[in-house]
Amino acid sequence: MLKALTLGMTTGIKAIVLTAGCYTFPLVLTAIQGKSGFWENAVGWGSACCLYCVNRGRRQMLVAGLIAGVPGLIYGSVNLAVARKLGITFEDMYRAYSSTLIQRNLQQ
Repeated sequence: MLKALTLGMTTGIKAIVLTAGCYTFPLVLTAIQGKSGFWENAVGWGSACCLYCVNRGRRQMLVAGLIAGVPGLIYGSVNLAVARKLGITFEDMYRAYSSTLIQRNLQQ
């Protein structure tokens, strides 16, 4: 029972780390910078997989981070290309939000 509980908890924690690193961390970096980029996904995916392998040793952490950075870079590049094509990059959305906010303030 205790072994099953431990396995469930570690699996849940690792899933949270992977989800946060692969999807939330790149969004936070984009918001802090104020511009869209492709490298944030590589950093997010690499750091998430590095943390995923934290109990396996430093070499495995480094290898996992480097291996996961490649699909993260590809995902980020495709994501940025599609966002630019559709006009929904962070800069475009912020520009639309700020212009709406300014118009609303001018109307008042």
